[in-house]
Amino acid sequence: MWRLPRISSNGSNRSGTPSPGSAPAVNASVLLAIFLAYPVWVQGEFGLLHRAMLNLILNAVHYAPERSQVLARVAGENGNVEASVTDFGPGIPLENQARLFQRFSRGASGQTTGTGLGLYFVRTVAEKHGGSIAVESELERFTCFRLRLPLAQTALQ
Repeated sequence: MWRLPRISSNGSNRSGTPSPGSAPAVNASVLLAIFLAYPVWVQGEFGLLHRAMLNLILNAVHYAPERSQVLARVAGENGNVEASVTDFGPGIPLENQARLFQRFSRGASGQTTGTGLGLYFVRTVAEKHGGSIAVESELERFTCFRLRLPLAQTALQ
């Protein structure tokens, strides 16, 4: 099972130590803010789930403009956990959104780096865990990826 730690509004976990999300992200001029109202549990392979979330966060940091924020939010509702990652970068054209989760898919030429496997990996992990991944984006405003996974059965009791 994968348990996300409780994060307080001052960026520390229950023990008062700084949380990973409270420190500057890879791009030192982008603030990563994590919101988690209460701990949630999902059943699955920790390494794969960790890598999928990290992929979403690092992508958001990569595309976020300098001196902006990346918001990560985790909430449980209706038997599911939704982890969303939002950046306020250039956005993704609607015609490109449908193919984002396909193998070797990349954004417009010259605007992206990588192999085009990251979001395909996230989709595969989500589906293997009984979940899904979706994107919502508006050009020049924001991009939000939503990873939905079923709550662990012990969390539902």
